[in-house]
Amino acid sequence: VRHFADAMLREVDIVQGLLLHAVLFTISLLPISYLHGKILFNGAYAAVLGVEMRRRRVIASINAASASKTARRRYLRFRNFVRGVLGLRAVTVKFARPAPTCAPGLDDDLCKPGPKIPDERKARVAARLRPIAESLATNFGFQKSCVDSTFTD
Repeated sequence: VRHFADAMLREVDIVQGLLLHAVLFTISLLPISYLHGKILFNGAYAAVLGVEMRRRRVIASINAASASKTARRRYLRFRNFVRGVLGLRAVTVKFARPAPTCAPGLDDDLCKPGPKIPDERKARVAARLRPIAESLATNFGFQKSCVDSTFTD
């Protein structure tokens, strides 16, 4: 009877191990990083940036279309052609209408980081926490610097 009980317990262990591995495999297939990214991503800010970029694109395309089809532009092209044929100085005229925006002074490309502005509160918090973090890193042997390009101070 003892051999039978040992054999049955062995089979129960095998089945439990298989179930545990199946559950872990199923959990690993879930898009947890996708959900984590969705939670952390600031959708409202991205929507504002998207509207701003679309607005700029539309205004720039309208400005380009209206500037290229005017009679004045045709006259200037003809005048420059005639001046070039006659050997006179031909000056190109560019119409630079700034694209209006809802926030003045924004760059055309909003995908790059802006200038660093000193933050006094951040500096005070960093001055308080940096010695604590460095002593913990020293005590526990954590890595304090990294040689690859992904590490930031």
